[in-house]
Amino acid sequence: MAAKDLWANIDSYPGGTLSSMTGPACASATVTPSDSTDLAIVTRAVYVGADGSMKVTLLDGSTPTFLLLKAGTMLPLRVTRIWATPTPCTSIIALW
Repeated sequence: MAAKDLWANIDSYPGGTLSSMTGPACASATVTPSDSTDLAIVTRAVYVGADGSMKVTLLDGSTPTFLLLKAGTMLPLRVTRIWATPTPCTSIIALW
């Protein structure tokens, strides 16, 4: 199932409680990397809690691999999937 993009129709978001893309994140979830399953929600950013590399699928469908990430890195990326292979990073948190 494709990741849901909460900001695709921000003007019609129920209750109007969703912060803008320029505001701080308002929710998070721990990520288990997968080579076959998309995230439930498109991220606004990804936090990496341990050193390593991380392959992602961006909202546009491209699949870059970020190398030599340091623990504590915050990547402001619109991600639909975080791949298990080759992603040795751990303690990954999706923010939206």
